[in-house]
Amino acid sequence: SDGSFLNLLPWMAVITNVEEDHLDHYKNLDAIRSAFQEFVRKTGANGVVVLNYDCEETRQLASQVQGKLITYGFADDAQLQSRNWRYEQGVNTADVYLNGILLGTMKLHVPGRHNISNGLAAVAAGLEIGMTFEEITAGLAQFGGARRRFQLLGNVHDIQIIDDYAHHPTEIAATIQAARGVH
Repeated sequence: SDGSFLNLLPWMAVITNVEEDHLDHYKNLDAIRSAFQEFVRKTGANGVVVLNYDCEETRQLASQVQGKLITYGFADDAQLQSRNWRYEQGVNTADVYLNGILLGTMKLHVPGRHNISNGLAAVAAGLEIGMTFEEITAGLAQFGGARRRFQLLGNVHDIQIIDDYAHHPTEIAATIQAARGVH
């Protein structure tokens, strides 16, 4: 939100999206793009950059990668790809492919396509550090969600009360899509 991520010297960077946000700090989308380009270059020739290929802005960062590039998403040209996404009985599920080869199925207990995408980012990072797909997905299956992200507060007269601090148009749309998928 304040550009302080540029103080980091990452070996690995995972970038889920780049869009107009925190305009109280950044002048405009061009300033945000420039900041992310600088961040990607900080990974250097020995670094790894994991990019969400469903976001056109993150795709544009691929040209800035000096080291290893890993792409993920629902996009047909992503290296790590989600297929057969479904939400059934409280479980968010997708088959995961790496370069067209089925690795297995990822199951999450948080709803929404955006959470499958985030899960893919975790799979990419985990595989890169030597974890097995099974180890990664076992951990993801235990994740119950972040506080104030589609958090069930309770039920009142068969009405579920959900708390979500989504405040950006893309986040709000993802939350609404998740709610529709669940209900």
